[in-house]
Amino acid sequence: MENSNNHVANYEIDNFPIPLVDRLYGLVAACVKSLERSSIKGSWRQDLLEAAVAVSFGLSDEDIVTVLNAVG
Repeated sequence: MENSNNHVANYEIDNFPIPLVDRLYGLVAACVKSLERSSIKGSWRQDLLEAAVAVSFGLSDEDIVTVLNAVG
């Protein structure tokens, strides 16, 4: 079910994926800030960010491989 107007409804907000491991929020935020400042693409910072997000969502090793293969 989707909202038919241009406003976000509470039920849509409730469906946002929220990471399980909130202790990694600081690491994720720091990685994002570092990537925003860096002109280097595909760096170790990107790898660290992807790993931190995967762990924070509780993905298994198999799930992480599947996601990384899907996004290239």
